[in-house]
Amino acid sequence: MRWHKPIEPLEYEAGKEYSKAQKEQIADTLLRQYGKKELCRECLTEGVEEEGGETGHVETIPQFEEGDPLLGEDEVQITSDLPELQCPQGHIWYLGEGKSRGHAGDNPVLFEEHLIQRRRREIYPVDGIPDPSIVSGMYYKTHPQGRKVNTDKARRTQGASFYRVYYFLPLIYIITRIWS
Repeated sequence: MRWHKPIEPLEYEAGKEYSKAQKEQIADTLLRQYGKKELCRECLTEGVEEEGGETGHVETIPQFEEGDPLLGEDEVQITSDLPELQCPQGHIWYLGEGKSRGHAGDNPVLFEEHLIQRRRREIYPVDGIPDPSIVSGMYYKTHPQGRKVNTDKARRTQGASFYRVYYFLPLIYIITRIWS
């Protein structure tokens, strides 16, 4: 794995020339900011996605740990300042109480790290799809000699891994070495 040093975020300036990598970085930053915006929970129940804008009011909330005040280095209680948000419909909430827009949905946003993870676990044949009778879905890489895999239900309910684990395989190997 290659390690990259962190890249400073770029701010877009109109009229300035940017390289392809810089444009990609600016777009990535904008999409991440877009995904972090909070949506009004009341409007979501009505089927409308309204994001909140800050009203200017800030709620200061003292922090506690197991019922005791959480103190900083200077022995003063730590507080969090949460800005108040309001949607166009007039619903009011504080930052963190709304629903994050996220990167999922009908047209999910795929960042570079998502694509890297997909390349690790999916098959990318030249013709487009592994089997012409299948037109959608993900294609997982499997063991070349047909290694057994756990079902989706087993993975969800029991927290199982993708491949089945056989603990008796080393035992079979030892037995075959002794008897041969």
